Amino acid sequence: MNVIEFDKLEKMSDDSLKRRFSALDRREDKIINILDKVRQQYNTNFRWNNEDPNEPRYIYVSRKSGNRMKRQDYYADLYETLGNLRDEMRNINRILNQRKGHSLKDYVISFIVMDKKGNPSLYPDWVSFKLDDIGYHGLINVIPYIDLNEMLQQKGDVNNVANIIRRVEQFWKRYLSNEVGINFRKINYVGLDDYVKNVFRKEIKDRVNSELDPKGCVHSILFKQPDSSSTWRQRIQIVPRFKKYDYWSTDEKAQFCRRDFSEYGFKGKLKTLLREYGWVEGHNYVDRYEKD
Repeated sequence: MNVIEFDKLEKMSDDSLKRRFSALDRREDKIINILDKVRQQYNTNFRWNNEDPNEPRYIYVSRKSGNRMKRQDYYADLYETLGNLRDEMRNINRILNQRKGHSLKDYVISFIVMDKKGNPSLYPDWVSFKLDDIGYHGLINVIPYIDLNEMLQQKGDVNNVANIIRRVEQFWKRYLSNEVGINFRKINYVGLDDYVKNVFRKEIKDRVNSELDPKGCVHSILFKQPDSSSTWRQRIQIVPRFKKYDYWSTDEKAQFCRRDFSEYGFKGKLKTLLREYGWVEGHNYVDRYEKD
């Protein structure tokens, strides 16, 4: 059975692909049975050639054609054929699943629209969803979008996005999980770069330096969106990093930061300042660094 290339498989209909897959599946079972029989030295098509003293138990002789073949070559030929069959079967599955993904992807947005009409309180105005590309095996990828400025004006809770995603996944698991999978990618914060440049660096950091840390005990403030795709770890990280001074230093600034400056007190004041800009710790940001 000759192997069909991927580009030719893509042009075949679903029914043709399914028939081809069934034929390959039967061929795979046959080859596996032959391999099992060869391992047990009871293959029906080949026998051990013990007549040649120079090649004992290393040559197969076909009872049909009389061709002689070394055992390792015969094994290699069978495994190569088996590998080609399985590659083609994987390609067929990939094509069929991708077609399913394209045919079912609109159900995701349709469910969100329907659920939003029935439960408007669960869907903030600053959240939206868009379909991304269909994955390698038909996986439907969805990207959540958050309008950062709108979320901060409402002091929004990013956990609402995780709740929406859970509802969509439950719907999908109940009705369509046997078809193709669904995957929510990393949250896309719309306007994040402009906010960091124009607000966080120019306004918030200036107020931190002048109001909360005039002595300069804070080394920096980390502002970062995690790279993790986990929905429950998509809150922005705003984490102060403090300078470290030698305990025996006689420098006035070092003595103040080591003895009189309270890191805990600074974090509390920073939370109060950030709240003025819409940042609520535990809702839309965390004050600790989390590894991706």
